[in-house]
Amino acid sequence: MEKDTMHVTNEKQELYNRKVLGNTMIDINVMDSRTRTCRSDRAIGFKLCFESIIKQRLIDLCRDVPFDSIRSCASHYNNDIQKIQPDAFEDTPSVQIINLDGNYLSEIPRLGKLKSLKSLYIQANQISNPTFPNEFKDLKKINDIGLSNNAIRKLDDLTFKNLQNSDVRKLEVTRSKIDEISTGAFKWLKNITSLKLGYNPLTSSDLEMAFHGLVGSSLVSLNIDNITLGGVLPSSTFQLLQNTSITTLSMKNNKMSSIPQKGFANLKKLISLDLSAANIFKIDDSAFEGLDALTRLFLNDNQLSQVPNNLPPSLQKLYLNGNQISALKDNTFKKLSNLQLLYLGGNKIHQLEQNAFYGLTSLKKIHLVDNKIHTLPGRLFESFVVLDSLELNKNNINQIPNSGSLFASMASLQYLNMADNAFSSCSMGLFKVLTSLRYLHLENNQLGNLIARDVNGQLFAGMDKLDLLNLTNNQLTQLPDPLFKDLINLKNLTMRSNKISTWGDNLFKRTYKLEILDLSQNMIALVNSSSVRDFKKMKTLDLRQNPFACTCDLRWFRDWTNTTEIMILHSETYLCNSPPEWHGKKFLSFDRHKINCVWFTTAEIIGAAAGGFLLFVIVIALVYKRRWYIKLRWYRIRRSLKRSSGTGRGGYQKINGDVNQYDAYISSASDNYQWVLKNIFPGIDSGDLDTEKFGGEFKLYFEDRDAVPGKAEVYNIIENMEASRTVLIILTKEYMAKERYKFEIITAIDLLEKGKISDILIVNVDGLTARHVPRLLLRKMERHDFLVGRFRGG
Repeated sequence: MEKDTMHVTNEKQELYNRKVLGNTMIDINVMDSRTRTCRSDRAIGFKLCFESIIKQRLIDLCRDVPFDSIRSCASHYNNDIQKIQPDAFEDTPSVQIINLDGNYLSEIPRLGKLKSLKSLYIQANQISNPTFPNEFKDLKKINDIGLSNNAIRKLDDLTFKNLQNSDVRKLEVTRSKIDEISTGAFKWLKNITSLKLGYNPLTSSDLEMAFHGLVGSSLVSLNIDNITLGGVLPSSTFQLLQNTSITTLSMKNNKMSSIPQKGFANLKKLISLDLSAANIFKIDDSAFEGLDALTRLFLNDNQLSQVPNNLPPSLQKLYLNGNQISALKDNTFKKLSNLQLLYLGGNKIHQLEQNAFYGLTSLKKIHLVDNKIHTLPGRLFESFVVLDSLELNKNNINQIPNSGSLFASMASLQYLNMADNAFSSCSMGLFKVLTSLRYLHLENNQLGNLIARDVNGQLFAGMDKLDLLNLTNNQLTQLPDPLFKDLINLKNLTMRSNKISTWGDNLFKRTYKLEILDLSQNMIALVNSSSVRDFKKMKTLDLRQNPFACTCDLRWFRDWTNTTEIMILHSETYLCNSPPEWHGKKFLSFDRHKINCVWFTTAEIIGAAAGGFLLFVIVIALVYKRRWYIKLRWYRIRRSLKRSSGTGRGGYQKINGDVNQYDAYISSASDNYQWVLKNIFPGIDSGDLDTEKFGGEFKLYFEDRDAVPGKAEVYNIIENMEASRTVLIILTKEYMAKERYKFEIITAIDLLEKGKISDILIVNVDGLTARHVPRLLLRKMERHDFLVGRFRGG
């Protein structure tokens, strides 16, 4: 497929390089401030929509050349588009978006050839006559028009007449000095849904004139921010919009001083009303009557001295921040059971009555920042059963006496900000009920003494979901080890700008997930290995502006900063404070080779040597005592490896139905050799020993006779015991005196439990009582499940 490209070359870079597939132009994008050369192949045969963006200072002087024949344009600096010829877009019928913002056009260009045009932006030009030419009668797809920032003074009945066949839904004519709108100006735009007229010097009477043309329209959103209004909003202003579907009305930055009774009563479908920064002092008790669908009301940054009465019960978001409200009385919000967000920050609230927030059972966020609150009544937050964010920072709450029940109903709270309050005193159980809390801001308070007294870790007890804790600038000096004992999910801890010099070895023992720790601007001089022992998940550590003592005791920490995977933030700024010869020097320039330190004293060396020798003796003794079990472990590992490689037992493996090689495995001490030969073998064993035949019917395994030569003792014990049906233990004092035979007992019981042997028989030669034998044989001994034997011949 043939590919063509339209280029716009700049003196520094090629700003455009969009591909044209065949004869189908996809996009023309002309950008940057000054164009030196414009060249292209013939832009004809457009079949798909594309965007032609011609912004301020884009094309210097291409005003008399149709786009289908542009070859080159001379460069003329400080000149912009002043006029577009009617046939400029003659061969571009698929254009959907034209952006001519920031040029010098004085009239609406004739774009009748652009049958597919949907969006037209001619903002920040010099248009004084906004009347759309006759050619626009045929542009039926246009739906978005931007005319803001022009020199338009008047919108008359003919301004939009030629758009009557179009589908215009969005019109923006802001910041254009409009001070007159005729009654029929908008009557042609029956499908309009969004109209922006803000920042024009319109009075309330001008608005009423404009609204005549909107009667019966599809208007949904109306923006009339920052218009003159003459300081008054007449009750009848919005009567003409009563049959529209308007849901959003923005009137911020107006100067209306008061809202009259039933000021918006005709806007039955209104959902969002923005009256912020409108210099409102007074609101009539019935001002919002009829607004049964209203969910968002913006009254922030006005001059209100109290919360308006009779607010719509449908409200979900209420913005009253930045006013002059000084008190919240009982039942102020009683009817607002649907309210979810309440902003009251930046007022002068100093009085909160007990039931001020009564009825706010759906509230999720309340913003009380930057007021003068000094007391929080015990039942103040009783209605906040689903609240997840409470902001009380920048007030005067220095203590909360008898605070056990203050947060009792707030089990859903996840964010609490009490920073900047000079807060110094509360009950240790204040936060205990906040079991869902994840973010706690307590910075810039005076909690140092309270925390130093918390030796049992009660202040933050039960807060196992806490993710972030900020204790910056709280005059902290002592941190009891149990302080953070319940903060098992804490990830971010900030204790910047305090007086911390050290902390206990167990302070961070249970903060398993701590990732970020800020201890900058404290009094830390030394850090040792136990201080960072529990930093298992730590990612960043900030110790800036601490008075490090660059002495021998700091060597470990200096070496650790070179090897740890934790990011030591801004370590290049760390400075030594002492000793005098290191004062003011870079911490990173300090190392063990630059100071003279005696590593160990003579006493320490002798102690270490003695300790090492003692440890060696203990290890040897333990190994000797457990040697049989160590041999067993090693044997089993080797056997497992051999079997997995197919070499164990010559590749032989026992199959179901195999007959045991021996009827019984004789487990006896070597000291009892003769007793076994005289008392066990005759008449029982089917074999012989030293030419003596025993004449029995059973095949017995006897180590002195049947052990495989050259094999380890463990091999002969395990392999032959597993090959026997029964184990016969010859229990004597000599037998019990040796570890090897205790090992054989344990092995026999293990095989019995696994079903590899059928029974264990005990011949109690010396008549030993149960207390003299291993506990593993107690059951058999207690049941008298054994035989009593005597040496023949004494």
